[in-house]
Amino acid sequence: ADGVGHAERVLDAAAAGERRPLAAARAVGVALGRGGAGLVNAVDADVVTLGGLAARLLRIVGEDVHDAFADGLVRYRRRAAPPLLPAALGDDGPLAGAAEQVWIRSWPLL
Repeated sequence: ADGVGHAERVLDAAAAGERRPLAAARAVGVALGRGGAGLVNAVDADVVTLGGLAARLLRIVGEDVHDAFADGLVRYRRRAAPPLLPAALGDDGPLAGAAEQVWIRSWPLL
């Protein structure tokens, strides 16, 4: 019933080197890398940041994520792939972004 908790347990097992959870993490890492490449191809992003479980996945199977990301990029747009990094604000990123939106929207009222 708790998808996030289940994913965290699978990632714990993958980090410990358990075969099946590690294979699952690698499969999800490849999908994440391909998705990141699709994002860059669509909007020509200069950087891709990953937070939450995706950042943890990047730490565990980063090579798989980076390889799939690089393989999925359209090469004519740029010479080098944009960086694929864990989000600097970690799990607080969405909260900081929401607070910034409140600030921006209330600015004329101040």
